[in-house]
Amino acid sequence: MVGMRRIAPPKSNAVNELLGKLTSELQGKSYALFETKQKAMMFAAALGFYRKKRAELEKRDSAKAIDYDIFQRQRDDGFINALAVAVTEDLNVLADERANERIEIFEEYACAGLQELDEHCFKRPGDPLMALIKLTEEVNEVSEEVEGFDKSLLIDLGAY
Repeated sequence: MVGMRRIAPPKSNAVNELLGKLTSELQGKSYALFETKQKAMMFAAALGFYRKKRAELEKRDSAKAIDYDIFQRQRDDGFINALAVAVTEDLNVLADERANERIEIFEEYACAGLQELDEHCFKRPGDPLMALIKLTEEVNEVSEEVEGFDKSLLIDLGAY
């Protein structure tokens, strides 16, 4: 159990503004790209890992931190744990005393992914939602070529 630890974005006005943009209604639209900052950070961490980009964080914004139990309630702690195991290649990273290490790994990949989302969705001309969809499709195309990936299992589960 992680206890009172919170997941925090980097202490950067740019990142905090980006999280705000990702979770606020898009200009002229009645929807946001992500429902919550927690969901935006989950997507960003997966994107950072996919791109093999990890941003070292010197300072975290504790004022903007999200309670870890929110991630647990959404069952995102499984992803956070799997990410830590994949990165460290060490199952011992799942020990209670290494909870902070797992969270830091997640935060670093999320930060890198947030930078990527900013580049694709807001720094280029066009509709941010279409940019996000295009980015997601790009990842999906590659995943079909991953060694050991059996797409038929996903078909059986109704994912395709």
